[in-house]
Amino acid sequence: MNIASLLTALNEIERPALIFPGAEKSTITFRELDDLSSRLAAGFDAEGLRAGDRVIVLTSISLMLYASLIALFKLGATAVFLDPQTGYGQLNRTVELANARAFIGTRKALWLRYFLPALRRIPSLLLSEGAGMNSLQGIGQTFSPRTRIADVDDEAPALITFTGGSTDSSGPRGVMRTHRLLIEQHRALSRVLPTQENDVDLPAFPVATLHNLASGITSVIPDFPFRRPEAVQPEKILRQIEIHRITTASGPPAYWTAIVKHCLQNGLILNLRRIVTGGAPTAPVLMQQLSHIAPTAEILNIYGSSEAEPVAIISAQELSDEMIRRIETGSGIPLGRPAAEVCLRIVDENHAERSANHAGEICVSGEHVSRGYFSNPDADATNKHLDADGRLWHRMGDVGYLDADGWLWLVGRVNTVIMRDGKPIYPVPMETVVGKLSFVQRAALVGAADELLGERARLFVEFSKEVSLPPDWRAQIESLLVQCGWVVDEIRPIGKMPVDARHNSRIDYQRLQKHIPSPFGRGLG
Repeated sequence: MNIASLLTALNEIERPALIFPGAEKSTITFRELDDLSSRLAAGFDAEGLRAGDRVIVLTSISLMLYASLIALFKLGATAVFLDPQTGYGQLNRTVELANARAFIGTRKALWLRYFLPALRRIPSLLLSEGAGMNSLQGIGQTFSPRTRIADVDDEAPALITFTGGSTDSSGPRGVMRTHRLLIEQHRALSRVLPTQENDVDLPAFPVATLHNLASGITSVIPDFPFRRPEAVQPEKILRQIEIHRITTASGPPAYWTAIVKHCLQNGLILNLRRIVTGGAPTAPVLMQQLSHIAPTAEILNIYGSSEAEPVAIISAQELSDEMIRRIETGSGIPLGRPAAEVCLRIVDENHAERSANHAGEICVSGEHVSRGYFSNPDADATNKHLDADGRLWHRMGDVGYLDADGWLWLVGRVNTVIMRDGKPIYPVPMETVVGKLSFVQRAALVGAADELLGERARLFVEFSKEVSLPPDWRAQIESLLVQCGWVVDEIRPIGKMPVDARHNSRIDYQRLQKHIPSPFGRGLG
C-alpha cells in the first residue's frame, strides 16, 4: 500500500489540514492539500520523475514541504532529507550516496551547489519558494491534478533521513522508512495517541504532522525555530494554543522546558487534553512540571527513534513516589512499559538476553521497526541482528534494563559506558541525581583514558544561571556521590554543555570529550 493513499484518504474533508500562523500565515484544507499535491505530482511527472527515483529535499517547514512530500509519495518517488548542520564534506558524501534525480530546496539551499560537486550533478532543480516555472508554486498553478497514485512494493522506500555519520565508522546512515514502515508506525502511534474528532494538534515534531494528516486531525504548525527548540518564544506558542483552541501538543524536552519556565513564572495554566514529549531522555521533574501547568492534560513521554517509534511509553501519572525515590537514588530514568506492538529485550555484547535488573543494550523487533538502512551494509551489520529463529532485531544504541515489574529504565548509551578498573559505570543515573541540585543546570559523565584504570570517570557540571553558586558546591556533589556509592575521579565545571543539534536535549558526549586533555601528553583524549 502506498502511504499516499492513507494521507489522502480524507481528501473530501473541508476541515483545515495545516495551519501556519507564523511568517507564512496560510491555511489549507484536506481537500485543497490533496488537490495541490496532485498538481505537484503532475508537474514532477512532466519533469521526468518516476517511481523509484530519489529526490533530495532541503527546505524549511512549510505548506509546500508537506504538499511536495505527498506528491512524491503519490509518484512512488523517494524523498531524501539532508541535515544541513553537517559539514560540507559530509553533505557531499550524502548527496553522492543518494544519487538523486531532482533537488527541491530554497534559493539559499541552492547556493550549496557551489560547495557540493555532487549537488551540481543533479539534473532537475526545483524551488520551494517564489513563483517561477521551476518553483513549486508555479507547478501547482500550471498543471492539472494527477489523480493516480502509483502502486508500490510495501518495502519500497518512501522517506530517507540522513543523520549522524561524521563520527560514525559506518559513514552516513540513511534511516529508510518504507511505505509499510510509515503505515505501521502510524498504526502504532494511533493506539498510543488516540484522537478525538475535535482535536487540533500543535506538533513540534515535523514527522508528527504526517501522523496527523493520516488521522484527519488539524495540525497548527508552531511558530518557533525547529532546529533550535530551546530558543522558542513561549508567548508565541501560548498565543497559538489560545487562538486555535489547541487540544494536544508535542515537542522535545528543550522546547517544553522553556514553556514550563514561562508558565511557572507567570502563573499560567494550559487547557490541553494531552502533552507529548520525547526525542531525548526526559527528566521526570519536567513531566511533573507539565502536570502542574496543564492539570487536565495527560502527560506522556514516548521513547523511540527514527528506526522504531514508539518503543516505550510512560505518563506523568505513573511516576509513583516509589519510582521517584528510585530515580533520586540512582536507578536511572524510567522510560515506561514497552509498546504493545514491540518485542523488547535487553542483551549483552554477544546478544544473549539479560535477566531482570541487569543492564544491557536495548533491542527491539516488530512490524513498525525498520529492517535496514539505505545503501549502508556496515550500518546494517552494526545495528541489525538476526536471531536463531530468523527474527530481525534493531539495536537502539541505548543501555537500560527491565525491572521485575516490566518497566524499562535508561542508564546510558552504549558508547558512553565507562569501564573503570574493569567495572562499568553508567552515566545517566549519576547525571540525573547530580542534576537535581538547585545550582546544577546539567551534568555529564565521561571517560578518559588511564594507564592504570583503563578509564577515569570525569563529571562535567554546567551551573544554573538563575541560582547563586554556593561556595561548597563541590562538597555537595561529592556528598551525593558518596551516598550513592559512586566513584568519580574528577569534577569539572563547564560553561555550556554541548548538546545535539537536532533536539538540543541530548548531551553530545563526543564533543565533550574534547575538553579532556590526554594523560599521555598526546593532545586530546
